[in-house]
Amino acid sequence: MNSDIQPDVATAGAAPLQKLKDLQDELQAAISAVARNSLYDLELSLWRQEMLCAGLKRALFVLGRSAPGKEVLCRLRGAGVSLQNMNRSYESLVQQSNRSMSLLLDLCSLYKNAPVPTIDRALPSLSCEA
Repeated sequence: MNSDIQPDVATAGAAPLQKLKDLQDELQAAISAVARNSLYDLELSLWRQEMLCAGLKRALFVLGRSAPGKEVLCRLRGAGVSLQNMNRSYESLVQQSNRSMSLLLDLCSLYKNAPVPTIDRALPSLSCEA
């Protein structure tokens, strides 16, 4: 009887593991999009992350009903820790990007209100002479 249950648990365990791997790949894509300043790719990645999270939630619900064994739970825990570490890197990159953006906005506002430099006629001009 136990052998009849094991394939279902293994199958149920494979789905969330794959979802976690896919989510990890998508986080890497988001990190890459932020590094490239690609808003379109970042938005697309965020949408995919939402879809993957919904699928992961369903897969974990199915797994919970199948009474997974220690091996499946250990593999899921390892994949979850790996995803958590990548998420911390992603969060750091987003925070760094926010700080950079704030700095650039502050600089722009300073220069926006600064007087326009005038050309000093006393300085010699550069010209092309043959």
